[in-house]
Amino acid sequence: MMLAANKITLLTFIQILITGSRSISITNNTFLPGVLNRARTTEILFPTEPACDGTRPVLCVGCRTVKICVGLPEPNNPTQLCPTESPYCHSETGACSFIPDNSQADCSNVPPPSSPLLFYCMGEGFYPDPYSCSSYYYCEGESVPGDLYQCPPGYKYNSKARLCQRVPAHCKPELCGELDCTPTAATFKPYPLEDKYYYYCEYDSNDPTAAPRILMIACDDGASFDQNLSRCVFRCPREGLFAKSSNRNKYYQCYRANRRLVYAELSCPVPTQVFDDVKKVCVTGT
Repeated sequence: MMLAANKITLLTFIQILITGSRSISITNNTFLPGVLNRARTTEILFPTEPACDGTRPVLCVGCRTVKICVGLPEPNNPTQLCPTESPYCHSETGACSFIPDNSQADCSNVPPPSSPLLFYCMGEGFYPDPYSCSSYYYCEGESVPGDLYQCPPGYKYNSKARLCQRVPAHCKPELCGELDCTPTAATFKPYPLEDKYYYYCEYDSNDPTAAPRILMIACDDGASFDQNLSRCVFRCPREGLFAKSSNRNKYYQCYRANRRLVYAELSCPVPTQVFDDVKKVCVTGT
């Protein structure tokens, strides 16, 4: 219990740092952090991870793990564990199934997961729960289950504030939007309440009647999802250099071209270096 309490306190501190204590007050109970509800587990990937080559939207990278090809350079494309009801990834299609993939020797005897359906992280940070307006997840990294935080009664998760917000009973809540998984030509769809997030609907090829699983994905800090381009686009706040939050070895250079702010994504000269967003230079990684 002490560990859980310390984790909740730490998350509260992180959320206040992210949202800014000057702009959001939690003293009047308008905004509150959620309460930790669920723990995490781990998963083992294949020794050699298949790379996205532009021909398929999903790939198996483990007996129960799918890689979502979102157009990022490897190894930055996110991964996700298959759901409990269809826990096995089939390498031929990249789809999750309730039948083990016998084409992979390591997967023929993998037992089904005993844990309940968990949210598996596509990257570090906070994520809205795609199935509930009253909860959210905190992810400590990629390819691990997220920690579920439940909002108190009468509160809904505000993804922009990264906190639970009290919603008066007489007000129509605008903090939650239904995610549409109707099959369309679009592989990725924008999260309706904040363009930092987008989602992917994963269908079970073995059971057309099964409800699709929704995978939540977040853009880098300062970037938003462009539905026309079907990818995240960084928005330059001004000229200068800015860190890339998903890859500390990279950064954005914002400059003016034809009177417009544009950017180039650059890498530090040494792979072990990280970009210092305060000093605006590449430094030895820590």
